[in-house]
Amino acid sequence: MGGMIAEFFRGFRSYGNAHRVIIRHRLWRFLVIPGILSIAVVIAIIWFGGVYFDNWANALVQYALPESLRGDATRAIAMVLLWILLVLLAFMTYKHITLAFLAPILGHLSEKTEVLLGHQSAEGFSIARLLQDLGRGITINLRNLLYTLVLTAIVWPLVFVPLIG
Repeated sequence: MGGMIAEFFRGFRSYGNAHRVIIRHRLWRFLVIPGILSIAVVIAIIWFGGVYFDNWANALVQYALPESLRGDATRAIAMVLLWILLVLLAFMTYKHITLAFLAPILGHLSEKTEVLLGHQSAEGFSIARLLQDLGRGITINLRNLLYTLVLTAIVWPLVFVPLIG
């Protein structure tokens, strides 16, 4: 138990060490680009939800619900539940979309850090390597997103089972 607590605090100290390395070697510019891209992904998700979701939700309520359940109260409840679903999907997909496009930048930052710390020799930058890292990042994160969505779809109905959810 004591070893686990020591490792826990060692993990916190490593964040402080990482910030010192970033500041000392002026690597902060490699973190500005991921920050801007992350904000752009959030804006894109919000825009997509605002533009397309209302029409999609109205069509779903109109065609999926029987005529007898198409009252204002049912429509309001359905819209609230669909908005909650949209927010959950946005939270689940945000990480994977962001990491897919940030993989080349974060990989380059990792290599640069390893060179600065003396653990690895320097490799030159190449567009081919950048595209390879981008393709790899997209592939891995799409796979992980698929796993997340499938497992969530399997487990989510268990929330409604008494004593399990």
